[in-house]
Amino acid sequence: MSTKTEQTQLTKNLKSRLKQVFPKVKFSVKRGRGTSWGWIHVCWTDGVKERLVRNECASFLSDCSGIILFRHYSEAAIQQAIIDTKQVRKVEGEECIAETAEMFNNGDLHGVIVGRDGCISAQMVINRYLYNSEF
Repeated sequence: MSTKTEQTQLTKNLKSRLKQVFPKVKFSVKRGRGTSWGWIHVCWTDGVKERLVRNECASFLSDCSGIILFRHYSEAAIQQAIIDTKQVRKVEGEECIAETAEMFNNGDLHGVIVGRDGCISAQMVINRYLYNSEF
């Protein structure tokens, strides 16, 4: 484990690396506070997949307690995911309600069961689509 000063420099280096590799994506890279000062938090909206960011962060893991990744989704990305997944579900013969980004953000789509086996929610389908997409 390094010192807080070294962690601050490591955070700056990680942000520079992410900016270099993904120049079109704005990242927030911050060192934890208090007892979690050894952790680094990386956040971004839309853009690059989490898997790719995780791969870039891997070389920094040995110098900190851990790196927490959180990808936010814009309203536009959520709405596009709803449209795209709804089109696929309609082709498969499912009835679709008027799903909205607000319903997704509130978690209301967990109650909308989709699929032939009836064990997956529209919320999960849309979330999986967002996770695997680049907007």
